[in-house]
Amino acid sequence: MKVISDLKSETITTQVKESISSEACLDTGDSTSYVDLKDVVSEHRPVKVADKKQISKVFPWVHITITNAMRWILANHHDIKNEYLQFYLNEFCYRFNRRYFGEDLLDRLMILSDIKMNLGVVG
Repeated sequence: MKVISDLKSETITTQVKESISSEACLDTGDSTSYVDLKDVVSEHRPVKVADKKQISKVFPWVHITITNAMRWILANHHDIKNEYLQFYLNEFCYRFNRRYFGEDLLDRLMILSDIKMNLGVVG
């Protein structure tokens, strides 16, 4: 997850160029903000949804993840400050993804603690 300043086509296209392989295939909504994505990935498949309320059925995990992130941020931080939003999202993504760490959880904690010690971060 990445905080962006707006939903303009050029902002989204720039972010996709920086974050996603040019060999990727993207399924997105049919927003006009996504019109240039076909130029930066191998395949872009926009999905037209007639009723905007049905979008959560077309992309259920996107909806679930965003809803869970909003709930988690409000439950733990009680307020969303723009200056900290990227940090909140980073922590949410770490927590969301750590369920897949399995046996590697201890190794990842060791690496994280080593990184914090090298950066001089305490706690």
